[in-house]
Amino acid sequence: MTRRRPDPGRRIRAALQSLRRASAVLANPDAHGYRERSNAWLLLALLLSAAAHLSLMSSIAAMPRQYGDAFRVPLRARLAAAPPASPAQAAPSPAAPLPVEGARPDNSPPSPVTTAEAARPPAVTEAPGTPVQLPQRYFARGDLDQPAQALGRAPLVYPQGALHLRVKGTVRLRVFVSEEGVVDRVELVSVDPPGQHFEEAALDAVRLMRYSPARKDGQAVRSQKLVEVEFDPDERAPAGSAG
Repeated sequence: MTRRRPDPGRRIRAALQSLRRASAVLANPDAHGYRERSNAWLLLALLLSAAAHLSLMSSIAAMPRQYGDAFRVPLRARLAAAPPASPAQAAPSPAAPLPVEGARPDNSPPSPVTTAEAARPPAVTEAPGTPVQLPQRYFARGDLDQPAQALGRAPLVYPQGALHLRVKGTVRLRVFVSEEGVVDRVELVSVDPPGQHFEEAALDAVRLMRYSPARKDGQAVRSQKLVEVEFDPDERAPAGSAG
């Protein structure tokens, strides 16, 4: 069986005939049914779309290729031989010796006595009765001769919700006191029970506390201590006790 070759002319004639029928339907739409009018509009839309695509493709094919603001230009590169080195460059000049700190003008080695004296730390002379400088840290209670003592009580506000429910509470805080007796910072250790805002009230009160500074070797030093604040609705004012 011989396969028939496609005939381009036949397809073009069929397309033109369909176009003429669609034009006739669109010229007098009232004389034709709904299906014929829909087919005519669809055929016209397909033809217009094909024409637009062909026009766009032809314009793109005619445009030169550009990359950024410049046309693409083919480049050719080749490796060139390195130029021969000149005699001055082939033999580098000897580098000047760097000066050595502490070296003698005549470059003679230092004597053993000079080296020992240089390595020896400088002597520190202290006048009689000068207090010894202690390291700047917050001493624990066991390292102190006298711990810091609270000077009175700070106002402590009972949380309203806990007071209304008559809930008791205990808050433990670690207080860091300066050598002047001022509270530098406060850290929360524990709170029981949580969720009643006891820790907020205790922190606000302890930050306002003043202390007599702790002492070590006859000097006022920084210190840290554990403070326990108790909340009891049966008492008129919550109590704070130092640990």
